[in-house]
Amino acid sequence: MSNNLEITNEEKRLHVIFSVVAIAHEMRELGFPKTAYSKILRETIFFVWEIRELSKYSPMRKRSKAAEGRRNDKLDYDHAIPMRIIIEMLLNKWPNKEAVTYIITHLVHGVLITKEEHILLSEEGLSSTMPKDWDGSDWMTRYKKVGIDLI
Repeated sequence: MSNNLEITNEEKRLHVIFSVVAIAHEMRELGFPKTAYSKILRETIFFVWEIRELSKYSPMRKRSKAAEGRRNDKLDYDHAIPMRIIIEMLLNKWPNKEAVTYIITHLVHGVLITKEEHILLSEEGLSSTMPKDWDGSDWMTRYKKVGIDLI
């Protein structure tokens, strides 16, 4: 948090996320099912961070070239780095707030892709995983691997 009296909206949002990461981490340590704590964290990230400035289907949201001009019902909202990986990274880095901030600010990207592109990711085994050669920082790796161009 900032030492200034005025706290930015981003700092407020990150503070909420830190709180939920701490709770999720504790739940994991106490043996709660993964679905319980991952759902809480996933929803918090989505509602507090991902749609803070742009709605889910905003025309300003990152999207594939193929998704450009398509109706929302023909699109899928995809996490460039699957959320299960993001959640694991967050929990493994906790309580390092700098690392958590980096993950949230640099690796969490909601992207609109076509339903066909989503199927392509699944067929390539990249529906909920990253390629084996992922460098840990390039959030577009899954899309590059299967030839999905973003605009």
